[in-house]
Amino acid sequence: MKYITMIFASLLIGILIFGSCAGKPNATEVSTKPTMKPSVQPSPTATSRYVKPQNKEFQLSPEAENISDKLGRIHNYEVVSDLTQYNRDKNGKITGTTKMKSHLALILTDPKSNGKFYIETGKDLKSPDAVIVTNLAGNKFWNYAPNAKLAQEADLSKLTEEERNYLYDATDPLWSIRTIFQKIKMEKIGEEKLGDKTVLVFKTNIGFITPNAAYEEYWISPDDGVTYKYSAFDENGQEIIVNEIKEVKINQPIDESIFNLTPPEGVKVINVTNELKKQLDDKLKDLKLHEPRETGTKGTGK
Repeated sequence: MKYITMIFASLLIGILIFGSCAGKPNATEVSTKPTMKPSVQPSPTATSRYVKPQNKEFQLSPEAENISDKLGRIHNYEVVSDLTQYNRDKNGKITGTTKMKSHLALILTDPKSNGKFYIETGKDLKSPDAVIVTNLAGNKFWNYAPNAKLAQEADLSKLTEEERNYLYDATDPLWSIRTIFQKIKMEKIGEEKLGDKTVLVFKTNIGFITPNAAYEEYWISPDDGVTYKYSAFDENGQEIIVNEIKEVKINQPIDESIFNLTPPEGVKVINVTNELKKQLDDKLKDLKLHEPRETGTKGTGK
């Protein structure tokens, strides 16, 4: 089980696009029974994690500023999403389809050291293929594959502050969307109705979430900043990945017992603290995460 692939595949597809909600692990399985309430707009009086950048180079359009501010006012976040991946031949014909559900729960905090993240994915969330828990407050990371009876654990107290901050940032929708707005050309191409919501549609000129994509489109609500739909396209303009939020719960209580995972008896547990540190260090070098601190994603501010 290649833990880092699972971490960032789940985080980048699941987080930015936001995916899932979970039941409490028990002795035999991890069972999810989403009981999601309708989305509510973040309170305008709530403390925001968004800080307007002082550097003109990083300043955003009014619409992007509004989206960032709304995301910054989300502190508890749960989502259920459906993801579809299309495999195509050189002529664009679909040769295979992979469907996956995801259930995500986030507690986004200031300071970052108290943040908590839970995601499970699979074809059926009653029997997920993978469960990932990052509990910065409890200094614990788990990557659990129930069907394989295999789990990886890491002691987050062994990470540096920079490594811990990146692990937090990678699970924060605010950090992800601001990175896209600031570092990548992203233009508004329209306004649409998505279900009962009016959303703004943005297009990138490269693949960011999906590196092999030619471009991507994001359907973002100006009311709460959430990306309700994401699509990645190939060079022929055909979809290769689609992710859609089906249920969302914003700033509502979360059952925090899900962040304290204990694998059932019989599961092989491997400590991957050193491997996690190395992978985080490599990511920090690749992404040059000194810049996001300038962008106002410090996790503080009003």
